[in-house]
Amino acid sequence: MKKTLSMILAALMILSLAACAKSTEPAETTMAAETAATVDAAAASAALASGEEAGLSDAASINAIFESLDLTPPETLGTVKKLGQYTGLELVSEEAKQITDADVDAYLEQNIMPNFTEQVDGPIQNGDTANIDYEGKKDGVAFDGGTDQGYDLVIGSGNFIPGFEDGLIGKKVGETVDLNLTFPTEYHSEELAGQSVVFTVKINSISRPQQLTDALVPQIDPESKTVAELKANIKKFLQEDENLTAMQSLYYVAATKVIQDSEIETDPKAVNYTCNTYLSNYAAQCQQYYGMDVGTVLTYMGGTYADIRNQYETISEEAVQQRLVLQEIAKKENLEVTDDDLTVFAGMYGYTKDQLLETVGEEQAKQLALEDKASQFIVSHSTVTYEKAAE
Repeated sequence: MKKTLSMILAALMILSLAACAKSTEPAETTMAAETAATVDAAAASAALASGEEAGLSDAASINAIFESLDLTPPETLGTVKKLGQYTGLELVSEEAKQITDADVDAYLEQNIMPNFTEQVDGPIQNGDTANIDYEGKKDGVAFDGGTDQGYDLVIGSGNFIPGFEDGLIGKKVGETVDLNLTFPTEYHSEELAGQSVVFTVKINSISRPQQLTDALVPQIDPESKTVAELKANIKKFLQEDENLTAMQSLYYVAATKVIQDSEIETDPKAVNYTCNTYLSNYAAQCQQYYGMDVGTVLTYMGGTYADIRNQYETISEEAVQQRLVLQEIAKKENLEVTDDDLTVFAGMYGYTKDQLLETVGEEQAKQLALEDKASQFIVSHSTVTYEKAAE
């Protein structure tokens, strides 16, 4: 069970400076698609040039902005004019949460078992995934965003407005049902907030998580033979993840304290590049986890390009500052990265050294490990007080 590359980079708050994502777009596109992309990009570029990107709230324009993000790495991160005290610090951080059997069961239910399903005719019950076609109408007229086909809805997920998922419980494949519902008064769309609507829903298919048995275990984890072994391995994995998260939090506290006592001049190009790469990663996650482009996700949430960019600008500045102070500390203390350091660093994230080098490249791997070593130096030369983890 490896941690993802994004976890490695986020761990050091330098996801944005790790590596540019390689293009996975097909070599050929239709003329219509090319024309549309050109028009959208032109409109987006014009808005950016005039400082009106805050007004870009439609999906096509938002997507065009994300596609035109400049991901050219900067030549420099900036300058540390004065490095603050980095030894003898008083650090307060949260201890690692202890994983329980309930945490393991929740992880299985939410992350593992939905991938091991069987087709059933019904009736639908909580936890099932219903593939549906639906159309929402207000006063007999279909409203924007209320229609889709072939949508996989996990019953009980709470992804749809109250009453939608409950209204499908007990239904079978092939049935069509009309759901008379009311949008929440705090719904992001003013046109729909508090309004009565009717969703016509057709059940195309129903998939249900299989029962977790010893026979199924090897398909989930080849290293486990029984349900008990699988749960033990998952518990170990989750605890290691919590330990790593606690360590990352401590490193962040340490670096932040040094930054507060330092004088740092970041390169605006480095901060912009960092922000752009955070945004690019966010767009990729929208596609990976929601199956939707970033423009659709943001408009569904009632957001704009400016909203999401503002969220990342502050942490981008902090990320560059952190890199600068860690590199300065590594230089002053003559810290170096050995093969053993790379092996240990890779192992924290479930990788071998060779896998890490292949994933991010040798230069970047060494830089990540060096900055991690600088964080360790601060902590090992400071006093740490741990607070109980929040439940």
